[in-house]
Order: sequence, then structure tokens, then C-alpha cells
Amino acid sequence: MVFERLYTPEFLNKNKFIILILSITFTITGIAGSFLFESNHATISLAITSLILYASLKDVFSLNAAQAKKTCSRAALAKEYLSLLSIFFYIFLGVLIVFSLFSILLPGTAASYLFKSQYSLISTTNIQEIYQSGSVQSIFQNNLTVLFVCFVTAFLFGIGAMFLFIVVWNGSVGGVVFGAVAKIAAINAGASPSLVFIILLVSVLPHVIIEMGAYFLAGVAGENTSSFLFFNKKQKKVHQFELSYSCSILIASIILLLLGSIVEKILPNLIFG
Repeated sequence: MVFERLYTPEFLNKNKFIILILSITFTITGIAGSFLFESNHATISLAITSLILYASLKDVFSLNAAQAKKTCSRAALAKEYLSLLSIFFYIFLGVLIVFSLFSILLPGTAASYLFKSQYSLISTTNIQEIYQSGSVQSIFQNNLTVLFVCFVTAFLFGIGAMFLFIVVWNGSVGGVVFGAVAKIAAINAGASPSLVFIILLVSVLPHVIIEMGAYFLAGVAGENTSSFLFFNKKQKKVHQFELSYSCSILIASIILLLLGSIVEKILPNLIFG
């Protein structure tokens, strides 16, 4: 692709803010491209966005993964995976911004038609109802299912493509829902939708970041376990190290997920009453 020739993986790895710009650009491209089809705009836009992002950034994913596999130091390994996680965060933020803007700026009927898949996940646009429904236990159980899917999918296909789609999907859902809630809340309160949206982000981003980290760790554990089972004999020592590391980070991901569920339940209720 053209973007692969414009930026080297090393350059993007050192200048991750450009990944945010690419994410915004490709998400807009995905939404625009979905109009070439008669229906299922939400699903098609996500598929186009994910494909373009993966095709453009796959070398960056490979670079981080290769660097991670060269080390037998837990600290160095954690540094490489944190670098990869930050790339996914910029992708998530870009998708969230674009879908939020479309959700806020488009008329309600047009937004609900264009983003039908995302709107189908909620039955209310009331902030209190969204966050007061469900206990910490139910939130944790639902998120645990997603974490298990992340582990298995990364085991089978690798963390890059798997986590990319999860990030793009969650970014689109968050953007559409937050945009819709911000627009309605702003009308009721006579405030700016942008201001309400910022307040929503402040209340939601903490648990989103925590849960994203948990899913990412589960994906890393799945990929490392797969590497151990199908190891190259010359790299046996490295892969055995990664297997023990995988067990540790899988346990850490579950603990992190529980923390995220608690924050998801408590923080928005503190802010919105």
C-alpha cells in the first residue's frame, strides 16, 4: 500500500501520534466506502477500516512482535508489549473520535440507520440507566467471556489482526453511543454536545483503558502459548520463557479485568449521580 512506502515501521513506532491521524483518516474512508453497498453500512465500514489499518500497519505489528521475541528479560518484554498496546490505543482513539463526530453531527434518523449495529447494543440513551444497569459481577462475567475469546483467537491467529478488530469495533460502539448520549443530554441540559462528550470520556476512558489492557494481555498470553507449542528448536529457551510469562500475564489480565469492572460500575455513577 501507499502508506507503507510513506512511513517505515521504525518511524511509526517512534512517532505514534501519526497512527492516530491514520486511524482517523482510514475510519472516515471506511464509513465513506460503506455507501458503495446498499445495506449493512456499520458492518461494512468496520470491515473496510480494519482491513486498511491492518494492511498499512502490519509491518509495525510484526516489528514489535519480533523485538518482543528476541528478549528473555521480563522488563524488556513488558516494554515491547506496552509499545504495541499504545499503538492499539491510538487506533481506538481515532475510531472513537470519528464515530462520535458522525453520531453527534448526523440527524438522529440518519445516525441510527447508518450505525444500526452499534445502536442495537443499547436500549436507552439515558446516562444513568446505562451505568446503573448490571452489577460488578455481571459486568466482570461478560468481560471475562470477551477475554477468553481474545486468548483463543490470538492463540489461533495471532494478536495483531484479532485485537485490531476488537479495538475498531469497541471504538465504533463507544463513539456512536457516547455521541448519541452527548447529543440528547446536551439538548435536555442546554449545554454543548462537545462538553457533554468530554465529560463522558472522562468517566468512561479509565475503565476502557484498563479493560483494553486486560484483553491485550490475554491476547499476548494466547499468542505466546501458541508460539511455545509450535516452537522452533533453535528458540526453545525463548519460548519456554514466554510460556511461563504467559501464565503470569494471563492471571494479571483477569485481575486487571476485575479492576476494570469495578471502575466501570463506580466511576460513572460518581460523576453522573
